[in-house]
Amino acid sequence: MANKVVKTFEEISQNVKENALVIVSQSYDDYCNMQKILFEAGFKNIFPSNLQMTTNISHELKKYCCNILDGLNIVDEFTSQNQKICINSELSTSIYAVTSHHNKHIQKNNFESKYIYYIQAGSALTDCKICDYQDNVGSDNISHLNSFFCELTAGYWIYKNDNCSDYIGLYHYSRGLDMTDKQIETIISANVDVVLPVPCIFRHEIITKLRREYVAILNEAIHKVSPEYDKTVENYYMSKVFFPGNIVFCKRQVFDEYYKWMFDIFHEYIEIQNNRKIKPYTRQYGYVAEALTNIYFRHNLNKYFVLYSKIKFQF
Repeated sequence: MANKVVKTFEEISQNVKENALVIVSQSYDDYCNMQKILFEAGFKNIFPSNLQMTTNISHELKKYCCNILDGLNIVDEFTSQNQKICINSELSTSIYAVTSHHNKHIQKNNFESKYIYYIQAGSALTDCKICDYQDNVGSDNISHLNSFFCELTAGYWIYKNDNCSDYIGLYHYSRGLDMTDKQIETIISANVDVVLPVPCIFRHEIITKLRREYVAILNEAIHKVSPEYDKTVENYYMSKVFFPGNIVFCKRQVFDEYYKWMFDIFHEYIEIQNNRKIKPYTRQYGYVAEALTNIYFRHNLNKYFVLYSKIKFQF
């Protein structure tokens, strides 16, 4: 740090705190604590360097995303141009923010939205109940597999048990899509099919971040269920564009199609893994699901009307 300017938080102007982009080194081990400290000090735009949001970095990166995704329609831009709201009162909207009994934040609702409901993932693994919704209610659930599937146990419960909602959202307790209720209503009125996070840009191709033995299993599973996805899979691995977190807001029909396809792949993936006597590691299928989410929506970009939203972090 020799000859570098060092300032305390108090010496930095409020304008800088609110408008500067703070990028925390991806090699920093305790990113979540650092993010919380910076947020409490007044900084508003904080990202790890491996999750740099395209719209916050440069026009060049946004252009790169457009080339990969055949356009990048951002929620803020779309809703500002389509402000007339004629929301169908008969449509039901439910956005589930996934949490667990480890997260004591639930005493306060971080998301200020009438459409948000908290759902407890891994409810079968504890007697502690902290939400109105648990992912072990009903006979068709995978709550006991939460240590491997992460937020997907809640997503699976929604897929199998929410039969009322016309639009479904899946967030995390600490992050979700940065959309106001008014924007959500505009999106629904415009008959948008799906909203995804603004993609991240990695420094190197996605394939360089993956364990090759698991890539081989995933490729085999996808080819067996949906061989028409093979080219999309190849393009995904060689790109640097990535939708993080299994976060989505979409029509019920889209959610059902997406989850059915994903769990058909999981059925084959787990069978291949078991036949080769490979034990899954903690959170493995949650990470696999991120790849499947990316592959599924990239393959179906021309099928769906897609918007992209920046991620909103909660503390």
